[in-house]
Amino acid sequence: MLFWWLVAGLLAGEFLLLSILLLPLPAFLINAIVLLLDRINKPLYVVLAVMCWVLFDSTMEMQKYAIKPPETTLNPASTEQLFHKNKWRSERNFYMVAFTWTLLVILLRCHALARRTLNLQNERDELLALRKANQDPKATPAKPETKKSQ
Repeated sequence: MLFWWLVAGLLAGEFLLLSILLLPLPAFLINAIVLLLDRINKPLYVVLAVMCWVLFDSTMEMQKYAIKPPETTLNPASTEQLFHKNKWRSERNFYMVAFTWTLLVILLRCHALARRTLNLQNERDELLALRKANQDPKATPAKPETKKSQ
């Protein structure tokens, strides 16, 4: 039971991180979030591998309840209720793990895109600084030539 609470907590944490990552925040906050994700990037891949195993396990559990059990003479109503309870629980766990796995993949991809965007912005800032340093202060910037239409 505790295991599924951990999966639900992971799902809530992923949802929170993904929501924060996708919000239009100032650059310094995005930098802080990306640095946080850089620190936990490798453990996130370990969690992804564990989620793959849990997804497989929950699929097997769901398959176990795909076929109805044989009728028993003791208490068929109780057996039927227990079967449907277990089937519902296994399906719930499968969907919860599948959604957690999907959000984790999306979170890792968004982190990679945010990291690339920050790297490109840093490169652009460095190039602009270099361009300013190399530019002659007395020279005026050249105007782009426009073609006259005929």
